[in-house]
Amino acid sequence: MSKIVLLLSLVVSSVAAQESSGRRYKKVGAALMGTGGAVALTGTGLWIGGEASQPCVAYSTGGCTWSSLSVAGASTAAVGTALIVSGVIVYVIGGRKMDRARAP
Repeated sequence: MSKIVLLLSLVVSSVAAQESSGRRYKKVGAALMGTGGAVALTGTGLWIGGEASQPCVAYSTGGCTWSSLSVAGASTAAVGTALIVSGVIVYVIGGRKMDRARAP
């Protein structure tokens, strides 16, 4: 009888640990998505500000150059987008871990 109780307690604690791990993944994923959204929004603002401060008027000379503010904004927006994508992936993994832990 005690062996059965021990086995059941191990199964229950394993399910709780897996569900806790899934929650942790979901929290980290949500934090990455939120941070990535803020960084991407900031980068977009910098990019627009850089383009507005130095409009392209040199079409006859072969093209325009990007201002340093535009380059910083574009790269910051790209980093923010990468954070959002990685956050979504981590969040989905956490949800799957929680589903697996709850499945019979």
